[in-house]
Amino acid sequence: PSFRMYATTRLRSPRFPFTVLRNMCVVNFSITRAQMTELLISTTLKHEMPELEQEHVALIKQKAKNEAEISALEEEMLRAINVTSTEALLEESEVYTMLVALQDSAANIKIKVSRIEENQRRINDVRDTT
Repeated sequence: PSFRMYATTRLRSPRFPFTVLRNMCVVNFSITRAQMTELLISTTLKHEMPELEQEHVALIKQKAKNEAEISALEEEMLRAINVTSTEALLEESEVYTMLVALQDSAANIKIKVSRIEENQRRINDVRDTT
């Protein structure tokens, strides 16, 4: 077909009927200045300092994993507390020791997350200066 039509809109998510979408290619160019800056910095650092960018990506993944572990531990704590009656909670040393162990694990994970956030700040400082 020799006919081409280009349409632009300021709508974030325009809605077109299926019959129109079937014959057209929609390209979304909506990106914020901050997103574009982050994308450019990441791309540049992949070429200039690949080890720094790899560390940054690894830290982001580790932080997400640790936060998921904290959520799981908190859920487990709440489940143990809800299942056990108040009197039994105070009497059963098994539940109490489990709660203490879960609390220690959560504290250790929170320390790891804070270290990761500190490293991310350091990496972001390097990224901002390059």
